[in-house]
Amino acid sequence: MSWFTRILLTMLASCGLAIGLTLVLQWSGLELNKGSELPVMRAVKTERIDEAGVVDLLTQVRLHADILRVDWRDSIISLDLAVNPAQSGKELIYEDLYNLVNHSFNRTANVKEVMVRVMERGSGAVKPSSMTLLLSMDAQRRYMGEPDSWNEALTPEVFVRSRFQMNFTPKWRQKYGL
Repeated sequence: MSWFTRILLTMLASCGLAIGLTLVLQWSGLELNKGSELPVMRAVKTERIDEAGVVDLLTQVRLHADILRVDWRDSIISLDLAVNPAQSGKELIYEDLYNLVNHSFNRTANVKEVMVRVMERGSGAVKPSSMTLLLSMDAQRRYMGEPDSWNEALTPEVFVRSRFQMNFTPKWRQKYGL
């Protein structure tokens, strides 16, 4: 075998190895970024939101309830949610509250507080003034804790009730108990 053939084979083997490693690294990167895992060793990208960015943030959150009103002032997001009496369960409401605070605090750098009012629609009620208030929640970032302190065994209800201030109306107590 001549020296030219040896150099050519070495170059082809090196290029093949480089392409193979590149493809393996890209494939494993796609598997890691599916979003179902908690970021442990990689940086979490947080963004600073403003009045226009609140809408973008909330469109990324999956909710069972309807959003009636959103207000952004001094790093505080205030929300009014409406639930239908027949389609709302206690678990779904707590899941919505958990998703809101989790998304608001983990995806942003400047949201300090999330205030939520959950209202129940009456028959044909469209305006918040004609709905019945069920509960309100005041979630502050300082009570959220670090991501490594979250226990996946906690239900959304236990997580939300143990970390944030909750106020329940008599209607809530009558319907779901405490």
